[in-house]
Amino acid sequence: MLDQSRMHLERRRLPAVPQDPQQAELQIAELEYLTHERQA
Repeated sequence: MLDQSRMHLERRRLPAVPQDPQQAELQIAELEYLTHERQA
């Protein structure tokens, strides 16, 4: 019971994945760009 609610909380903490695959690809590209910028 406790584990189920904890999993639910973890899932809610994750950012919502957009239904539009093109939008998702844009977000992934943006994230990759930001991580590369941070490392440089």
